[in-house]
Amino acid sequence: MALVYSIPNQRDAETLAIRRVIRASNAEHIARRRARDEAERQAATLRHVERAFTIVGSA
Repeated sequence: MALVYSIPNQRDAETLAIRRVIRASNAEHIARRRARDEAERQAATLRHVERAFTIVGSA
């Protein structure tokens, strides 16, 4: 069913608003993914350092 817009440009305004929400959601997802990746990199670095200290300590 087609929507009838009584206010000129209402459809365009709603389309832009929806696109803004989608962009914001995508940006939040990207930011969360980057933060998670950074946390994983730091955890991997810490594991490597701990392993190196264990090797040095046992030698």
